Amino acid sequence: MSIWSDLQDRSSGEITRIEDCYCEYIFNPDDLSPTSNSTLKIILDIARADFEFGGFSSLEEMLSTLGVTLVISPATPTRIVPSGISEWVLYWKNELKRLESILGKDCKSNQLYKDAQKELEKAQKESEAWATMAHLGCYDRFQKEIILYPNNIPGQDRKEYLVTTFVHEAMHAYFDRHPRELFPYVATVEEPLAEFGMLLFLKETNNTYYEWAYRNVVSKETCYRYGAALMDRYEKGDNQIRQDLESYKRKVF
Repeated sequence: MSIWSDLQDRSSGEITRIEDCYCEYIFNPDDLSPTSNSTLKIILDIARADFEFGGFSSLEEMLSTLGVTLVISPATPTRIVPSGISEWVLYWKNELKRLESILGKDCKSNQLYKDAQKELEKAQKESEAWATMAHLGCYDRFQKEIILYPNNIPGQDRKEYLVTTFVHEAMHAYFDRHPRELFPYVATVEEPLAEFGMLLFLKETNNTYYEWAYRNVVSKETCYRYGAALMDRYEKGDNQIRQDLESYKRKVF
């Protein structure tokens, strides 16, 4: 059974959406870093690689068909912790206060209180990990833009970060889900899927960055790391996972 069965049963609308749009690349030489031209060449080479996914034969075909624009920005934004993660922290803080009011001064020796403390520590660790992650790119579903921030990319392994970030954001563009403001839990579901899609692309295109990318995903302290676990399951023969990945673009309303 698909892991999205319940979600699909509660949804409506088309599973896929094809629009007569075009793909363009926006560059302003006065605003870009000196690496912008080489950055574009690296991305275009990746986008044009043969990759059968969601009815498309390459990322370039997918993005152009979906009307997605690629923007290379000189900005250096910081990452915003998703509201779902912040609410997770707040929930356990409030739960500890509730238990303190019920259990009294001996609350800290109570197992329920100890369990709640552990959950709060986990939530805080996740929130801190999100806050300290470099913001390398994003997908803006309102403007239908993939925005890359090469000035935020570390000097070491620069090409690897550029390629994996572009493919990761291309997966978000394929999903094109509703904004996280409406569904604060979405980040913990969608980010691992985007990482899985990125790893799948690198594997199936025989890209030399695959091993680096896999290790990088595994090392992450946020939910992104589960993308590697999904890849592990797929490589062990669980083909349903790929079907779930491709069907995730179904609109929720």
